[in-house]
Amino acid sequence: MARLTSVGTNGRADIMCGRFSRWIGIEILLERFRPIVEVEYTKSYNVAPRTINPVLRSSDGVLLLSGMEWGLDLGKNRPINARAENLDTPMYRDAFLSRRAVVPVSGFYEWKDGRPYHITAGDIMTLGAIYNEINGHGSFAIITVEANDQMSDLHSRMPLIIENIEQWFGEHPPYQLVRPFDGSLDFTEVSTYVNSPRNDGEECIRPVSQTSLEDFFG
Repeated sequence: MARLTSVGTNGRADIMCGRFSRWIGIEILLERFRPIVEVEYTKSYNVAPRTINPVLRSSDGVLLLSGMEWGLDLGKNRPINARAENLDTPMYRDAFLSRRAVVPVSGFYEWKDGRPYHITAGDIMTLGAIYNEINGHGSFAIITVEANDQMSDLHSRMPLIIENIEQWFGEHPPYQLVRPFDGSLDFTEVSTYVNSPRNDGEECIRPVSQTSLEDFFG
């Protein structure tokens, strides 16, 4: 069996991806993934932990769009992120082997020196996740990996972005997919309006005058 190994960090906080956006229309998800919809789909520009979100999972080869709470229910703990290097540990192993999911998002937020950035890759990202289901209540954590070159100036970690849904939901554990994103990311500095999880709406993603991560870091 392949193993997931730690590749180190640059000393910044490991917890990340604590907020994301989801404004793509349900019709796009239906066209792209053709899931059976089990949850009322709503848009949000500022999704925070402990909220119910549409999550794609596979059941007997059929994709389901189910409502799950962001924060994996482990009894006493409810982590919102699961480090890729820990997926082989007892805490996460069973979920990674048999309860994988993807979270369709428009983008995610990260902060640098108090400035929020909205990070996107095309019109939609599918973030790798694991989930639990207890007494009919689903909960999930987003898997994080070491940042790619683009992301590393902003944070040492990034969410796992899944590009091959079929392999992710395949019969064998998709260790080969658990790696930093090798595509292109777009960074937009946005208003601190997004800082409060109570705020929602298009203002969360509206660019401020600084829109280039490269310009900000020189």
